[in-house]
Amino acid sequence: MKLPIHILALLMLVACPKPEDEPAVFEYPYAIGIGNSPEWSINSDTIVYEKDNDIYIFDLSELSNERVFENGRDPSISPDRQSITYEWDKQIFIRNLNTESITNVGPGITPSWSENGEWVAYANATAHRKLSNGSTEWGYPSPDSSLYYYSIDTQEIHRVIVENFPQLSGTRQYSMSQPEWGRGDSLLFLGTEEGIWMVNREGGNAARYDSLSYYLPKHGQSAFDEFHEFGQASWSQPLEALGYTKYQSTTHGSEYYIRLWSDDRFSVNADRFSGHADFSWSPSGKMGVAVEVQSNEIYLDSLNLKVW
Repeated sequence: MKLPIHILALLMLVACPKPEDEPAVFEYPYAIGIGNSPEWSINSDTIVYEKDNDIYIFDLSELSNERVFENGRDPSISPDRQSITYEWDKQIFIRNLNTESITNVGPGITPSWSENGEWVAYANATAHRKLSNGSTEWGYPSPDSSLYYYSIDTQEIHRVIVENFPQLSGTRQYSMSQPEWGRGDSLLFLGTEEGIWMVNREGGNAARYDSLSYYLPKHGQSAFDEFHEFGQASWSQPLEALGYTKYQSTTHGSEYYIRLWSDDRFSVNADRFSGHADFSWSPSGKMGVAVEVQSNEIYLDSLNLKVW
């Protein structure tokens, strides 16, 4: 006896259920919601972000948002998705999502969880950060501004000494801010008017990215971003690539772009990221998430990278 087509289709769906880890289907770019400081988890299906001083998690497999707790900024989620580190009132905290226990690490801002889950990096409260709406949150930069990392296992705090970073000169004050984990266990950070730097977790001399080239597909040529135009940076381990916010002042106000750079010199359709800031790579490097400055809407998008 032949079964009707719709019965056969139903039986096939039951016999071949959708894998649990298969992401939901959506069109790019996808609007996650209003918020700031989005960051991708290492497992690729979770994005944590801040909205109105509350911390939210976006589940990529379900395309759903969940408010997990209040009173937090600049969140970063652990690789096992069990804990979130964040800043509140110039203090660094770690919150276990299962037990609701909270650890106060100490004074600091802009924390970032390492990919191996062992450390949380942050800047001290004298540093500052560039917000996606174009304003700057200051903690009064001073010559003692520093980077630190907190060991999850030992609960010890370590200062990262950058030996070749400029010191106080006349009335100028240099600061290190917005640390993110870079190549291996190195740290990316912003230096006031000094570009993007990368230094080993144990300290020493840092490599400085003070003029980065990128490709303009429409014009078939390369251009350069100067160090004073750099904003928040993000590193892709599988691509060995840097993503960063470029901002510049014009007669019409500030303009924002996301640039992607590597030694292999690949390009991305920059029009898709015009007017965006706070970029974060997906673990695979095939997608990115960023905040549209004008609307504060967080967008998820594919990158479609091309080597040139």
